[in-house]
Amino acid sequence: MKEYEPKECALCGAEFMPTHWKQTLCPECRAITQQGRCRHLPRTYEGPSNPEAYEKELRARNFANYTDRIVAAGYAERQKAKTLEMVGRVKV
Repeated sequence: MKEYEPKECALCGAEFMPTHWKQTLCPECRAITQQGRCRHLPRTYEGPSNPEAYEKELRARNFANYTDRIVAAGYAERQKAKTLEMVGRVKV
């Protein structure tokens, strides 16, 4: 069995001896993450402190370059005329 250099755990920072070259977690952290699929770990995401300001910023960022090219008035009539142009006259 090959000996590897001691590594620092990516989760808790403790030093451990890895059993293979790709191992990044110490045995204790690995057991915790595999047992409950990381459910026991604290969440690192924190929501915005001011939701109204965050929403306003998102709207400004997403609608800055948005242009509405659809003209709704008379749309159905234009589509009917366009379809009749393509099809041509029908003999009755």
